Amino acid sequence: MKKQIIKAISLIAVLALSISFALPLGDMSVKAAEKKVKLNKKKITLTTGDWKKLKLKNGDFAIDDIEWSTSDKAVAKVSRKGWVVALVKGECTIKAKVKATGKTYKCKVTVNAPDISKRVIDPEKPIIALTFDDGPGPNTSGLLETLKTYGATATFFMCYSNGSGFRVYSDVVREVYNAGCEVANHTQNHPQLTKCSASKIDDEVNGNADKLAELVGKGQRFLLRPPYGAFNDTVKQIANVPLIIWSVDSLDWKYKTQSNCTELIMKEVKAQAKDGGIILMHDIHKTSCEAVKTVLPWLIQQGYQVCSVSEMFEARGVELENGVSYTKCITAAEYKANK
Repeated sequence: MKKQIIKAISLIAVLALSISFALPLGDMSVKAAEKKVKLNKKKITLTTGDWKKLKLKNGDFAIDDIEWSTSDKAVAKVSRKGWVVALVKGECTIKAKVKATGKTYKCKVTVNAPDISKRVIDPEKPIIALTFDDGPGPNTSGLLETLKTYGATATFFMCYSNGSGFRVYSDVVREVYNAGCEVANHTQNHPQLTKCSASKIDDEVNGNADKLAELVGKGQRFLLRPPYGAFNDTVKQIANVPLIIWSVDSLDWKYKTQSNCTELIMKEVKAQAKDGGIILMHDIHKTSCEAVKTVLPWLIQQGYQVCSVSEMFEARGVELENGVSYTKCITAAEYKANK
């Protein structure tokens, strides 16, 4: 009996020794190390425009050791260093793949649109104002949804009767106002004011302002964008409000019939967009409103806070003066220098 026990113990020892030779200690340590590696976050919640750093813990990884990816580039993008930027309301999954092992680690990302009423614009970071002319129209409500989704606002320069205007879409004026966007003046019938008589200028500009006030409240000052950007001293004097021109012309009206309209608009925006700039677009064109779905995330990716004209100037501490024309605001660098 004792001999049988000794043989059994010897057999177990031999088997254990065999297993130790078949599975080197190095492999065991690698497998143990793999189990310890994990992302610093399994799920994160961000607001559009926010950034968050993801990284793998318990491993000595260089930047090129990890391959980062996202399940939905429209919702959030991720850099090769693991920085996640939130672009639009929605959900996606960020993956970190270790190239050497093929092991993948996941983080669920939820992106929320910010509450516009609580949004604070940082004057020391890039700002750009988005503006729309000639509406409102049948595409404006959908455009407001896009702006809301991306947590952005804009200034809408409205006509009473240019095509349809708010003579027909009066409810949309209130919709724009209630969405936290800026209602502004683009004359009643879109004439070139420099070719009009003084009485005609007064009717076009101040008559339109009176009609807007009936919809969103009296006692307000409505910024003016003269049609075609055309103005002179007479227009300034009669209007007696700030005149807002632009620094970024998207040429959306020119490209509206092109099959690659969005691509052409993006080319213009990318070439001209700068901190403190004012972008010109038109919400009467369906193609322009569709293009905004591409323009906005690109601007956010570049670090811009996208807002209305008045919000941008107020954030930078610049008072918009009556009878003065503006194509842009001061930059963050100029703001810091003036503090």
